[in-house]
Amino acid sequence: ARPSLAAGEEPVARRRPASAPSHAAPTAAAKRLVRVDAGAPDERLAAERVLVERARSALARSRASDALAALREHRRRFRDGQLAEEREALTVVALASQGESEQARATAARFRKAYPRSLLLPAVSAALEAGQPGQVGDRERPKHLP
Repeated sequence: ARPSLAAGEEPVARRRPASAPSHAAPTAAAKRLVRVDAGAPDERLAAERVLVERARSALARSRASDALAALREHRRRFRDGQLAEEREALTVVALASQGESEQARATAARFRKAYPRSLLLPAVSAALEAGQPGQVGDRERPKHLP
């Protein structure tokens, strides 16, 4: 039986056991979020966010090919999603960090046309500059990540 709460008292969230690592595999609920394609708006946004965060995490670990895979999946499933702008900016970052300068520049040009007032424009420009041959990038925490 659950203990009853006093008036005005809020339930305390259950804490993860100390033995559970913080990098544990995704829960079943998180896996279901990734499979959502046409659910409620909140579920759809959560599914988008999972893919964008997967890409961001891969970039932070200098794994551009993994980032691009997550971004391609996002583009396929959520072409006009709420996070499409961030997806496209991250795509430029990933392409530039992988040395795909031509493709990064073309993607950046499409980004600038589609989002001329984006707050991510400086990050897109920085990614292109950092991806130029002969420049040494910050491998620990790329400063151009949006």
